[in-house]
Amino acid sequence: MGNRKARELILQQQQDALWHRIRTEPRSVTGDIHVSGIGQRRMQLIVCPSFADALAWEVRHGPQGWHLFRTQVLRS
Repeated sequence: MGNRKARELILQQQQDALWHRIRTEPRSVTGDIHVSGIGQRRMQLIVCPSFADALAWEVRHGPQGWHLFRTQVLRS
């Protein structure tokens, strides 16, 4: 029983680390992310100011409902 709980904890920590990386790591605006539970991208708004970092706002719908995500995007 202790080994099963340890495996579950390790899997949860890996999932949390993946979610953190997805939220903080800059990515291409054309690339979509695929993580369990994140849902499908329904709308994306990209903001590219001249002298600041570009951001993308994404509305996603998944098993837990609607979510809003903001990520930093790479300029091409």
